[in-house]
Amino acid sequence: MPYILQVSDPFELAGQTLEVDLRLEKPSAWLVELVDPISIQDTEYRYLVVNARHEGKELGVSKTGKAVPCNMTRIPAARARTDNPCDLSWWRGGHAMIGTIRKGG
Repeated sequence: MPYILQVSDPFELAGQTLEVDLRLEKPSAWLVELVDPISIQDTEYRYLVVNARHEGKELGVSKTGKAVPCNMTRIPAARARTDNPCDLSWWRGGHAMIGTIRKGG
């Protein structure tokens, strides 16, 4: 099932709508793949880890169908193929976006 990401930050991407496919669903984070990958400053964005914007919240998109505020962190393709791609303990900043996620279609 496709989902729609609406980007609000960074400024250069504000207002962009990105269609993604769900690859892995965990209560606190999802791994999604962009249907049409984008490139920002020579970095390809294909896989993103999406988690709820507010601490202690879950995405819950599949239950409510409403747009949910979220953080989106770009991960390399090699990490997307690991046993735990939603683990961002290695991440130290950069290549991230803020916006919402909702059901597509």
